[in-house]
Amino acid sequence: MRVESPAGKFVLSFEKIEPGDDEVLLVGKMGVWDSTTHVSLPELMNMLVMTLRPKMLIFILRSLFTGGFRKKRED
Repeated sequence: MRVESPAGKFVLSFEKIEPGDDEVLLVGKMGVWDSTTHVSLPELMNMLVMTLRPKMLIFILRSLFTGGFRKKRED
């Protein structure tokens, strides 16, 4: 996953996801730094609801049939 911001561009990769105290923890790296992203339950539900919108469902279904979920080669 790429993160682009005024601070720069970073690669965000997740190694594991696990439950925390009233939140979900995404453990991985942001660039060269170890990172833990804390997602509250309301934030998680909001992301799920946004994913279930028609535009996103069409995008996901289309990607399943066109190979969009295959890992891209980095040359």
